[in-house]
Amino acid sequence: IIKWLLIPTDCLVSMERPTFSEEITGGEGAECDPFRLPSVLATVPMVLIALSYILFALVTSYLCFECNPLSRQPRASSTGRVEVLFLLVKVSGTVLIYFADLVTPVAVTAVIFLGSLYVFRAHLARLPWHDHQIN
Repeated sequence: IIKWLLIPTDCLVSMERPTFSEEITGGEGAECDPFRLPSVLATVPMVLIALSYILFALVTSYLCFECNPLSRQPRASSTGRVEVLFLLVKVSGTVLIYFADLVTPVAVTAVIFLGSLYVFRAHLARLPWHDHQIN
């Protein structure tokens, strides 16, 4: 979804033709400038929608888990935090892959791999059913 929302800025990182700017202006070889009229009329709302989508996904990932406000430690349910980490890794992976033409593929793969390892470690450290004393 994020990639689709950022289509007006695609020409900044990709050589695919026709670009969004060419489609709007109707001219071949139009300059890639998503922040100049008339392209900015589509770029700004799509960037705002992408940011609001990311914020919505983060909030729902954190809040859509069991939480007992009457318990001694209401924030003890930590699965929401792990899911937020997972979502952050996915979003950063999407953004890195989006700019993969400008960054080496090894760096993109390393960042995604290290983020996945960090989320895996968070699952093992925070989720209660991985603890043998509880089971």
